[in-house]
Amino acid sequence: METKDPTKSITQIAEGTTLRADIKTDQSIRIAGVVEGNLHSNEKIILSNTGRLKGIFVAMNIEISGKVEGELHAKEKLTVSGSASIDGQIFAKHFAIEEGATVNADIKSGANVQIDLDNPGAISTNGQSEQKKPAEEVEKAAKKETKEESTDQKKEHKQEEKASPSDNATSSDKGDATSDAEPKDTLTTASSSRFLSDIYIGIPDHGISKQVSAEILEAGKKLMESLGFQLEIFDEPTYAPFFQHLTYLRKRENDKENIYNIFAPGKEALEAVFMKKENDKVNKKVADAAQQLANAIGQVEQIVVIMGQISVVQISEDTVQTVAVEMTSPALGKRLNQNPRFVLKPKETYDLLTS
Repeated sequence: METKDPTKSITQIAEGTTLRADIKTDQSIRIAGVVEGNLHSNEKIILSNTGRLKGIFVAMNIEISGKVEGELHAKEKLTVSGSASIDGQIFAKHFAIEEGATVNADIKSGANVQIDLDNPGAISTNGQSEQKKPAEEVEKAAKKETKEESTDQKKEHKQEEKASPSDNATSSDKGDATSDAEPKDTLTTASSSRFLSDIYIGIPDHGISKQVSAEILEAGKKLMESLGFQLEIFDEPTYAPFFQHLTYLRKRENDKENIYNIFAPGKEALEAVFMKKENDKVNKKVADAAQQLANAIGQVEQIVVIMGQISVVQISEDTVQTVAVEMTSPALGKRLNQNPRFVLKPKETYDLLTS
């Protein structure tokens, strides 16, 4: 169903992941997990056969192979595969459905259906403008019908999808936008029992091979796993220069668990490796992962790796390589909040980290 454009990044929500949030992105998004809320993409929404959507979903094009409860608004084309199940409302300029699909929906389709991506509630049919209730009102009405969730639980649902420091589904969505807001930590509490941590990797070398970048990604994954995190969401990488954003999740062991203490062993292990010192206090799994990451980083001249509260920056000046391993500074956190692709500037990142 999908024709992939390699020049565009696609946000991935993996199978087994559940997000409860309102999300707006300029990128295409592929969903194999569960999304509850309102999702707005200026590109394409792709729902795999394992995916589930509940809410209002708006995009230029939409491809559905999984289950939907709610509204689908496709400015251009909505494609429904034979494995799909839709219960709700459909608005699309073009509508295609394969045999075997289950559709129990009010369908408005045709050239006369005009959807404004900036104001999806305003739908024009036959020259008549119909103003639908905003997504916020629909969600509010739905919440009013059930009293099962407490106020704290509702807040938790809104916080489930977190992409700090960019404050939405994908950090790259904000691009070079600036903000006067206080910087967010690259790791925050998503709920009382979950931590979500953003990982950013930037390599300015346009000649970096996919094999080397894959080794760096794998090494970063091993270190995060050694600290108790598991991969939750990932964006497809871009090359020349290389940029990758991933989100990891860690279940909280107790209410008093400290963010700094989670990452401190990783930082200490990396410092020991780069400084070629022994550190018997770090467990072997973390130490081995740190060694693997250092070996992978050593294959490139300049690189920035932000792993939650750990920042690793390697720069090269006059054939001399310098490596900094620090806890992510507030100044760097603020800059990443404004523009995650700042990691493609190792020297500037180094200066912010060490200033």
